[in-house]
Amino acid sequence: MQADGVLLTGFGGPDCPDAVGPFMRNLTGREPDPVVVERVRARYERIGGCSPLAATAVELARLVEQVLGDRGRAVPVSVGMRYWRPTIAEAIEELAVRGCRCLAHVSLSPLEAGVTHERYREAIEAAVRSHAGVRVCEGPSLSQLEVYPRLHAEALAAALSELGERRVLVAFTAHSLPIEDGRIDDAYVRAFRSVCDAVAAAAGMPAGTDLALGGHDAWGRLDCDTPWVACYQSRGARGSSWLGPDVDDVIDAARGLGVSGFVVAPVGFALDHMETLYDVDVEIRSSAERAGLAFARSSVPNAHPALAEGIADVVARMGCGEG
Repeated sequence: MQADGVLLTGFGGPDCPDAVGPFMRNLTGREPDPVVVERVRARYERIGGCSPLAATAVELARLVEQVLGDRGRAVPVSVGMRYWRPTIAEAIEELAVRGCRCLAHVSLSPLEAGVTHERYREAIEAAVRSHAGVRVCEGPSLSQLEVYPRLHAEALAAALSELGERRVLVAFTAHSLPIEDGRIDDAYVRAFRSVCDAVAAAAGMPAGTDLALGGHDAWGRLDCDTPWVACYQSRGARGSSWLGPDVDDVIDAARGLGVSGFVVAPVGFALDHMETLYDVDVEIRSSAERAGLAFARSSVPNAHPALAEGIADVVARMGCGEG
């Protein structure tokens, strides 16, 4: 059965300052510390008071729906967030009411990880139990789409041009994950390194190789015209070990690499949210500038028409098996 509805899923984020506490409660499963809530609220205030994630996802959904319609497929596209509104359950309810029975699920988190994709799947399974006859098929990660590294490479070229003739170090970033009991999410690390290589290739840069940086085993190329390294950002506050090198480790190491510019290319993100608009644009920028480095950040795809085309291409090939 060919997909007759599309579900785009994401992590979610507060849509107004008063939603910060409830969002954190949904995320952690407990009442958050008021001091922490105020600190997080202040960060959202720095980026306009809310997360743009859901609104951008809805804009992208409308573009995907339009592309499919232009191709002769009247397929509704709905957005569901794991930890805030619109929820995954609400999105599936909307599609079910519109008569959809085979939903093509595309995650807006580009890299497969338990903390994102597995949580989305759990919410989908719970919601589908309330809708007899509704089935869900899952598409590939966004990072696997041909268009994804191309869009990031185009954005990287624009960011590099901002810094002119400076010798620049490029930091490809993804969200760090905790290392649980010595276990690393190898699939996540492999996917991240793969998309870094794909973006580098699309930008005319060499593929990565193993290297040591900031006391960590890393991936990248320092022996080229535009040196680059894969690193992690937005490490959590909990005391366990996290994937590294952290972007701050890379900034520290940059001083010995003969560069005067620092470009962050957040290839582990498809849409803007706190991790790009505050963690990169405010905190990482500040760290780089304190180190005497000129700074630029490449944009993420957001609701780019080419990304909508790529998602529509995937949806056109998806369907739910019988039985």
